[in-house]
Amino acid sequence: MKTDTESGKGSAGRSTTGHGIGGSLSAILAIVAAFIVLHVYIERRVDSKMDDPVFLRKIASHVSPSIVFDSNGSILADMGGMQYIEDIHVTSGGIVPEKVVVTPKSHMAHAPIIYTIDPISVLITAKRGTLLDWVYTFQLSESLTPMQPARFRLEIIP
Repeated sequence: MKTDTESGKGSAGRSTTGHGIGGSLSAILAIVAAFIVLHVYIERRVDSKMDDPVFLRKIASHVSPSIVFDSNGSILADMGGMQYIEDIHVTSGGIVPEKVVVTPKSHMAHAPIIYTIDPISVLITAKRGTLLDWVYTFQLSESLTPMQPARFRLEIIP
């Protein structure tokens, strides 16, 4: 039969093999160091993505999708909006279109917002059309410079 000192236990029954407070402290320090390294790694990955223009365009296309078009019906820029829009039909009427019909790919509870990006003042009225369509009528109020063709931005409300 082994005595307490031969089995690694002191007279009070506690371990004397060196795995007490020092071992626990080392384990805690290792866990804290691992969390710090993980935090630094994640922070660097996020920072590198925030500098990536492709990633930022992708985020913007989901947060604020929009389309820039002109009064001739040409799509000048797609900033994620065409993923929601099937067609934009423009009926010409001079500097500004007479009417624009926006056909979404699926039902939209709210009309996409259209506003001019040129120095002209236009009254734009939206109403529901047939099926999924939104119909916009344009009335020119004032034009500082006769921009031909006028440019407009259509913003989707996701």
